[in-house]
Amino acid sequence: MAISISKLDVADVVYLSFLLGVLSTIVTTGIAGAFFANRKQRYQKLVRWTEHLLSYKDQIVTVSDLVLKTEFSPKECQKFLDKFVVELDGEIKYTESGKLYYQFSTADNLELSQGQKYQKLIRWTENLLNYHEQKVTVSDLVLKTELSPKECREFLDKFVVELNGEVNHTKLGQVYYQFPTSKNIETKKLAG
Repeated sequence: MAISISKLDVADVVYLSFLLGVLSTIVTTGIAGAFFANRKQRYQKLVRWTEHLLSYKDQIVTVSDLVLKTEFSPKECQKFLDKFVVELDGEIKYTESGKLYYQFSTADNLELSQGQKYQKLIRWTENLLNYHEQKVTVSDLVLKTELSPKECREFLDKFVVELNGEVNHTKLGQVYYQFPTSKNIETKKLAG
């Protein structure tokens, strides 16, 4: 039984419009729900793999690491890491050759007192100087201590003055700190 449009009254038109609106809302809600459920699953997968990679790679992860594990696009992985690093107060860094990586703080360093951080900085500076011809960079110290670049830079700026060291630059413009001998560090460590 077909209904002729010309025989519909105003109440029938309002009723049909209401039914079409409800049907449209149901379809739209279903599509949106599926979209957001898929988006949430993708986000959870990115978080899981990032946490996994960080636990095995000294709190460092790259876009390519995440792409290989999740099989998502590089653009999606980089967008996620750019947001995630801000949310977790991590840092975006570059290797000496210019490759991008993301570093996140470890729980070990969150509870350290200033004195403990200072001792950690002294210990690693001494270690690095012994193996790098009395030279150390902020990035070397950051990678070893897992403290922020700001803390490491401030420490080295003060420490180089205290020990009569020098601040120099490589041919590529990278800043490094050069110290006279490690014996001076031993003396400072005993005094501090």
